[in-house]
Amino acid sequence: MKLYENDADRKNEQKFAEHLLKEYDCLASKLDMKYGVDFFVSGSDGRALCWIEYKHRSRIFDTYMISVYKIWRGRSLAQNTGMEFKIVVESDQKYYTVNITENVLLGSTIGIGGRKDRVGAGGHIEPMYFIPWDMFQEI
Repeated sequence: MKLYENDADRKNEQKFAEHLLKEYDCLASKLDMKYGVDFFVSGSDGRALCWIEYKHRSRIFDTYMISVYKIWRGRSLAQNTGMEFKIVVESDQKYYTVNITENVLLGSTIGIGGRKDRVGAGGHIEPMYFIPWDMFQEI
């Protein structure tokens, strides 16, 4: 179980995994916390496709904020396996994605950010990438 994951988060993740299976014939396998990302995605033939970090958001801002550490973990997995690392954001029953490439990171900014209500539980104010929302595409 992830540190701040609740039943609603797990339900949204399950719905996303079902969407991938139905729409794209892909299997999204939920990963243990040690991987640092949410899903390993494979095709129906078992072929590895990508790593995914999934988030559900009730609001969309001009930029998407994600920790530098999370990007480092996902990019490390991608580089060591030859797979892509993608972020998927669900909002208003739509899914948006961005493939985290060098160009995406170069087009993003880095600053300090995070959840101020969780500071005492593990340092949630930390270096963050702010990825411009226009880099995401609806899927």
